[in-house]
Amino acid sequence: MIDLGGGSGFVAKGLNDIGINTYLLEPNPKGARKGVKRGIPQVICARLEDCHFEANSIGGFGLFDVIEHIKNDKQYIDQLHPLLMPGGHIYITTPAYSWLWSAEDDYAQHFRRYTRPALCDLFDPNKFEIEYVTYFFQWLVIPIFLIRSIPYRLGLAKATPDFAPNIDHHARQEGESSTLFERLLSYEIKSIENKKQTRWGASLLMIAKKKAL
Repeated sequence: MIDLGGGSGFVAKGLNDIGINTYLLEPNPKGARKGVKRGIPQVICARLEDCHFEANSIGGFGLFDVIEHIKNDKQYIDQLHPLLMPGGHIYITTPAYSWLWSAEDDYAQHFRRYTRPALCDLFDPNKFEIEYVTYFFQWLVIPIFLIRSIPYRLGLAKATPDFAPNIDHHARQEGESSTLFERLLSYEIKSIENKKQTRWGASLLMIAKKKAL
C-alpha cells in the first residue's frame, strides 16, 4: 500500500506497525525526513507522477485528508486506476460539507469539502466499486459550525498563521483533550468496524475497489 501525501508518516507508521506493508509517498522533503525518523522503512520523496509505477502493481492507495488539496480530483483518481492491482483498494478520508468551510480551509489551501454523493461521483462505476462510505466525527459538526464557520461567514475570522498547515496534522496529541477525543471516537470506530454507515459528520471515509476487467 502507498500512503499518498502522507505528511510526516503518522498513518503510514501505524499501518506498518499492524503488519500492512505501507510506503510513505510525500513530496515535501520536511515530511519525508520526519517519516524516516519515525522508522518507516519505505519513504519516497516525490510526486506520484514522477514515480512511474508499473501498471497493476499497487495493492492499495491511501489518501488521508489529501484529495481536498487536489484541484482536479476526479482526474487524480482516474490516474490511480491503472496502477492498482485488480481488486486493489483506494482508502479516502476528507472533510465534509461546504457549509462547514472556515478560515482553516482557506489557509490549508483546500479546494472543497465533500458530501457523500460528491465523493462517490469521483469514481467511474465502470472502473471502481464503492465498498463502504460513511461520515464520521459526528460530535465535531456543531462545534466547527459555531466556532469556525459562523465567525468566518461574518468576517470575524480570517486565515492567519495560526491556521498554518502542519506536516504533523495526523499525529496523535497527548493530554486530557486527547483522552476525551479518543473516548468520543471509540464509538465511531466500533461502528466502522461493523461497517455501519453514519448519515452525517464533519469528515467522510470511503473504501473503493478496482473492478477486475
